[in-house]
Amino acid sequence: MIIKNIFYKIYNYLQNILNHKMSNISKCLLHQNNNKNDVIDWLLSFNHTHFLTVQFPNNMKTEDSAVSQDYLRKLMAKFESFLIGRHWNKKHLPFIAFAEKGKGSSWHYHLLINSGKYTTNQLQTALDKASHQLNLPTELICLEEITNPERLCTYCLKEVSFYQNNKIDTNRIISSSILFCLEK
Repeated sequence: MIIKNIFYKIYNYLQNILNHKMSNISKCLLHQNNNKNDVIDWLLSFNHTHFLTVQFPNNMKTEDSAVSQDYLRKLMAKFESFLIGRHWNKKHLPFIAFAEKGKGSSWHYHLLINSGKYTTNQLQTALDKASHQLNLPTELICLEEITNPERLCTYCLKEVSFYQNNKIDTNRIISSSILFCLEK
């Protein structure tokens, strides 16, 4: 029982740190990007090559964004481990994830990835291995090469709120460095 309480305290402490970092990043983006076109230009500057859609099976679907982001973190960590190797977190493959609920109440994600030196086949193989190891159906994880980057950025931003005073709500934009708690 004592170990369980310690675990929950550590978990809550780490969640508070992560939420604080996300809040600081959100404030930073809020002041730097005044409208949707600026955000699209910012996204295009990363030269993303691949678009990844991640949904979770029914037994993992949740309305809790923290739980859902934890599932995403586990999947992407396994993916990068299979793609890059043991020390993937030293030189990980950067991405930007967009959290969406769509018409339902559970979260799914769209990710923009710059594949760097990796081919589509290598990315897909690593995704398949990660899905298999985490017992996730591969049909719920879809990787595509990007053919129209500007249109895709607009699609990814469809559930990001842009307000009349040219402010945006960046809570649904998750960079890989925030997801993995990596400092840059």
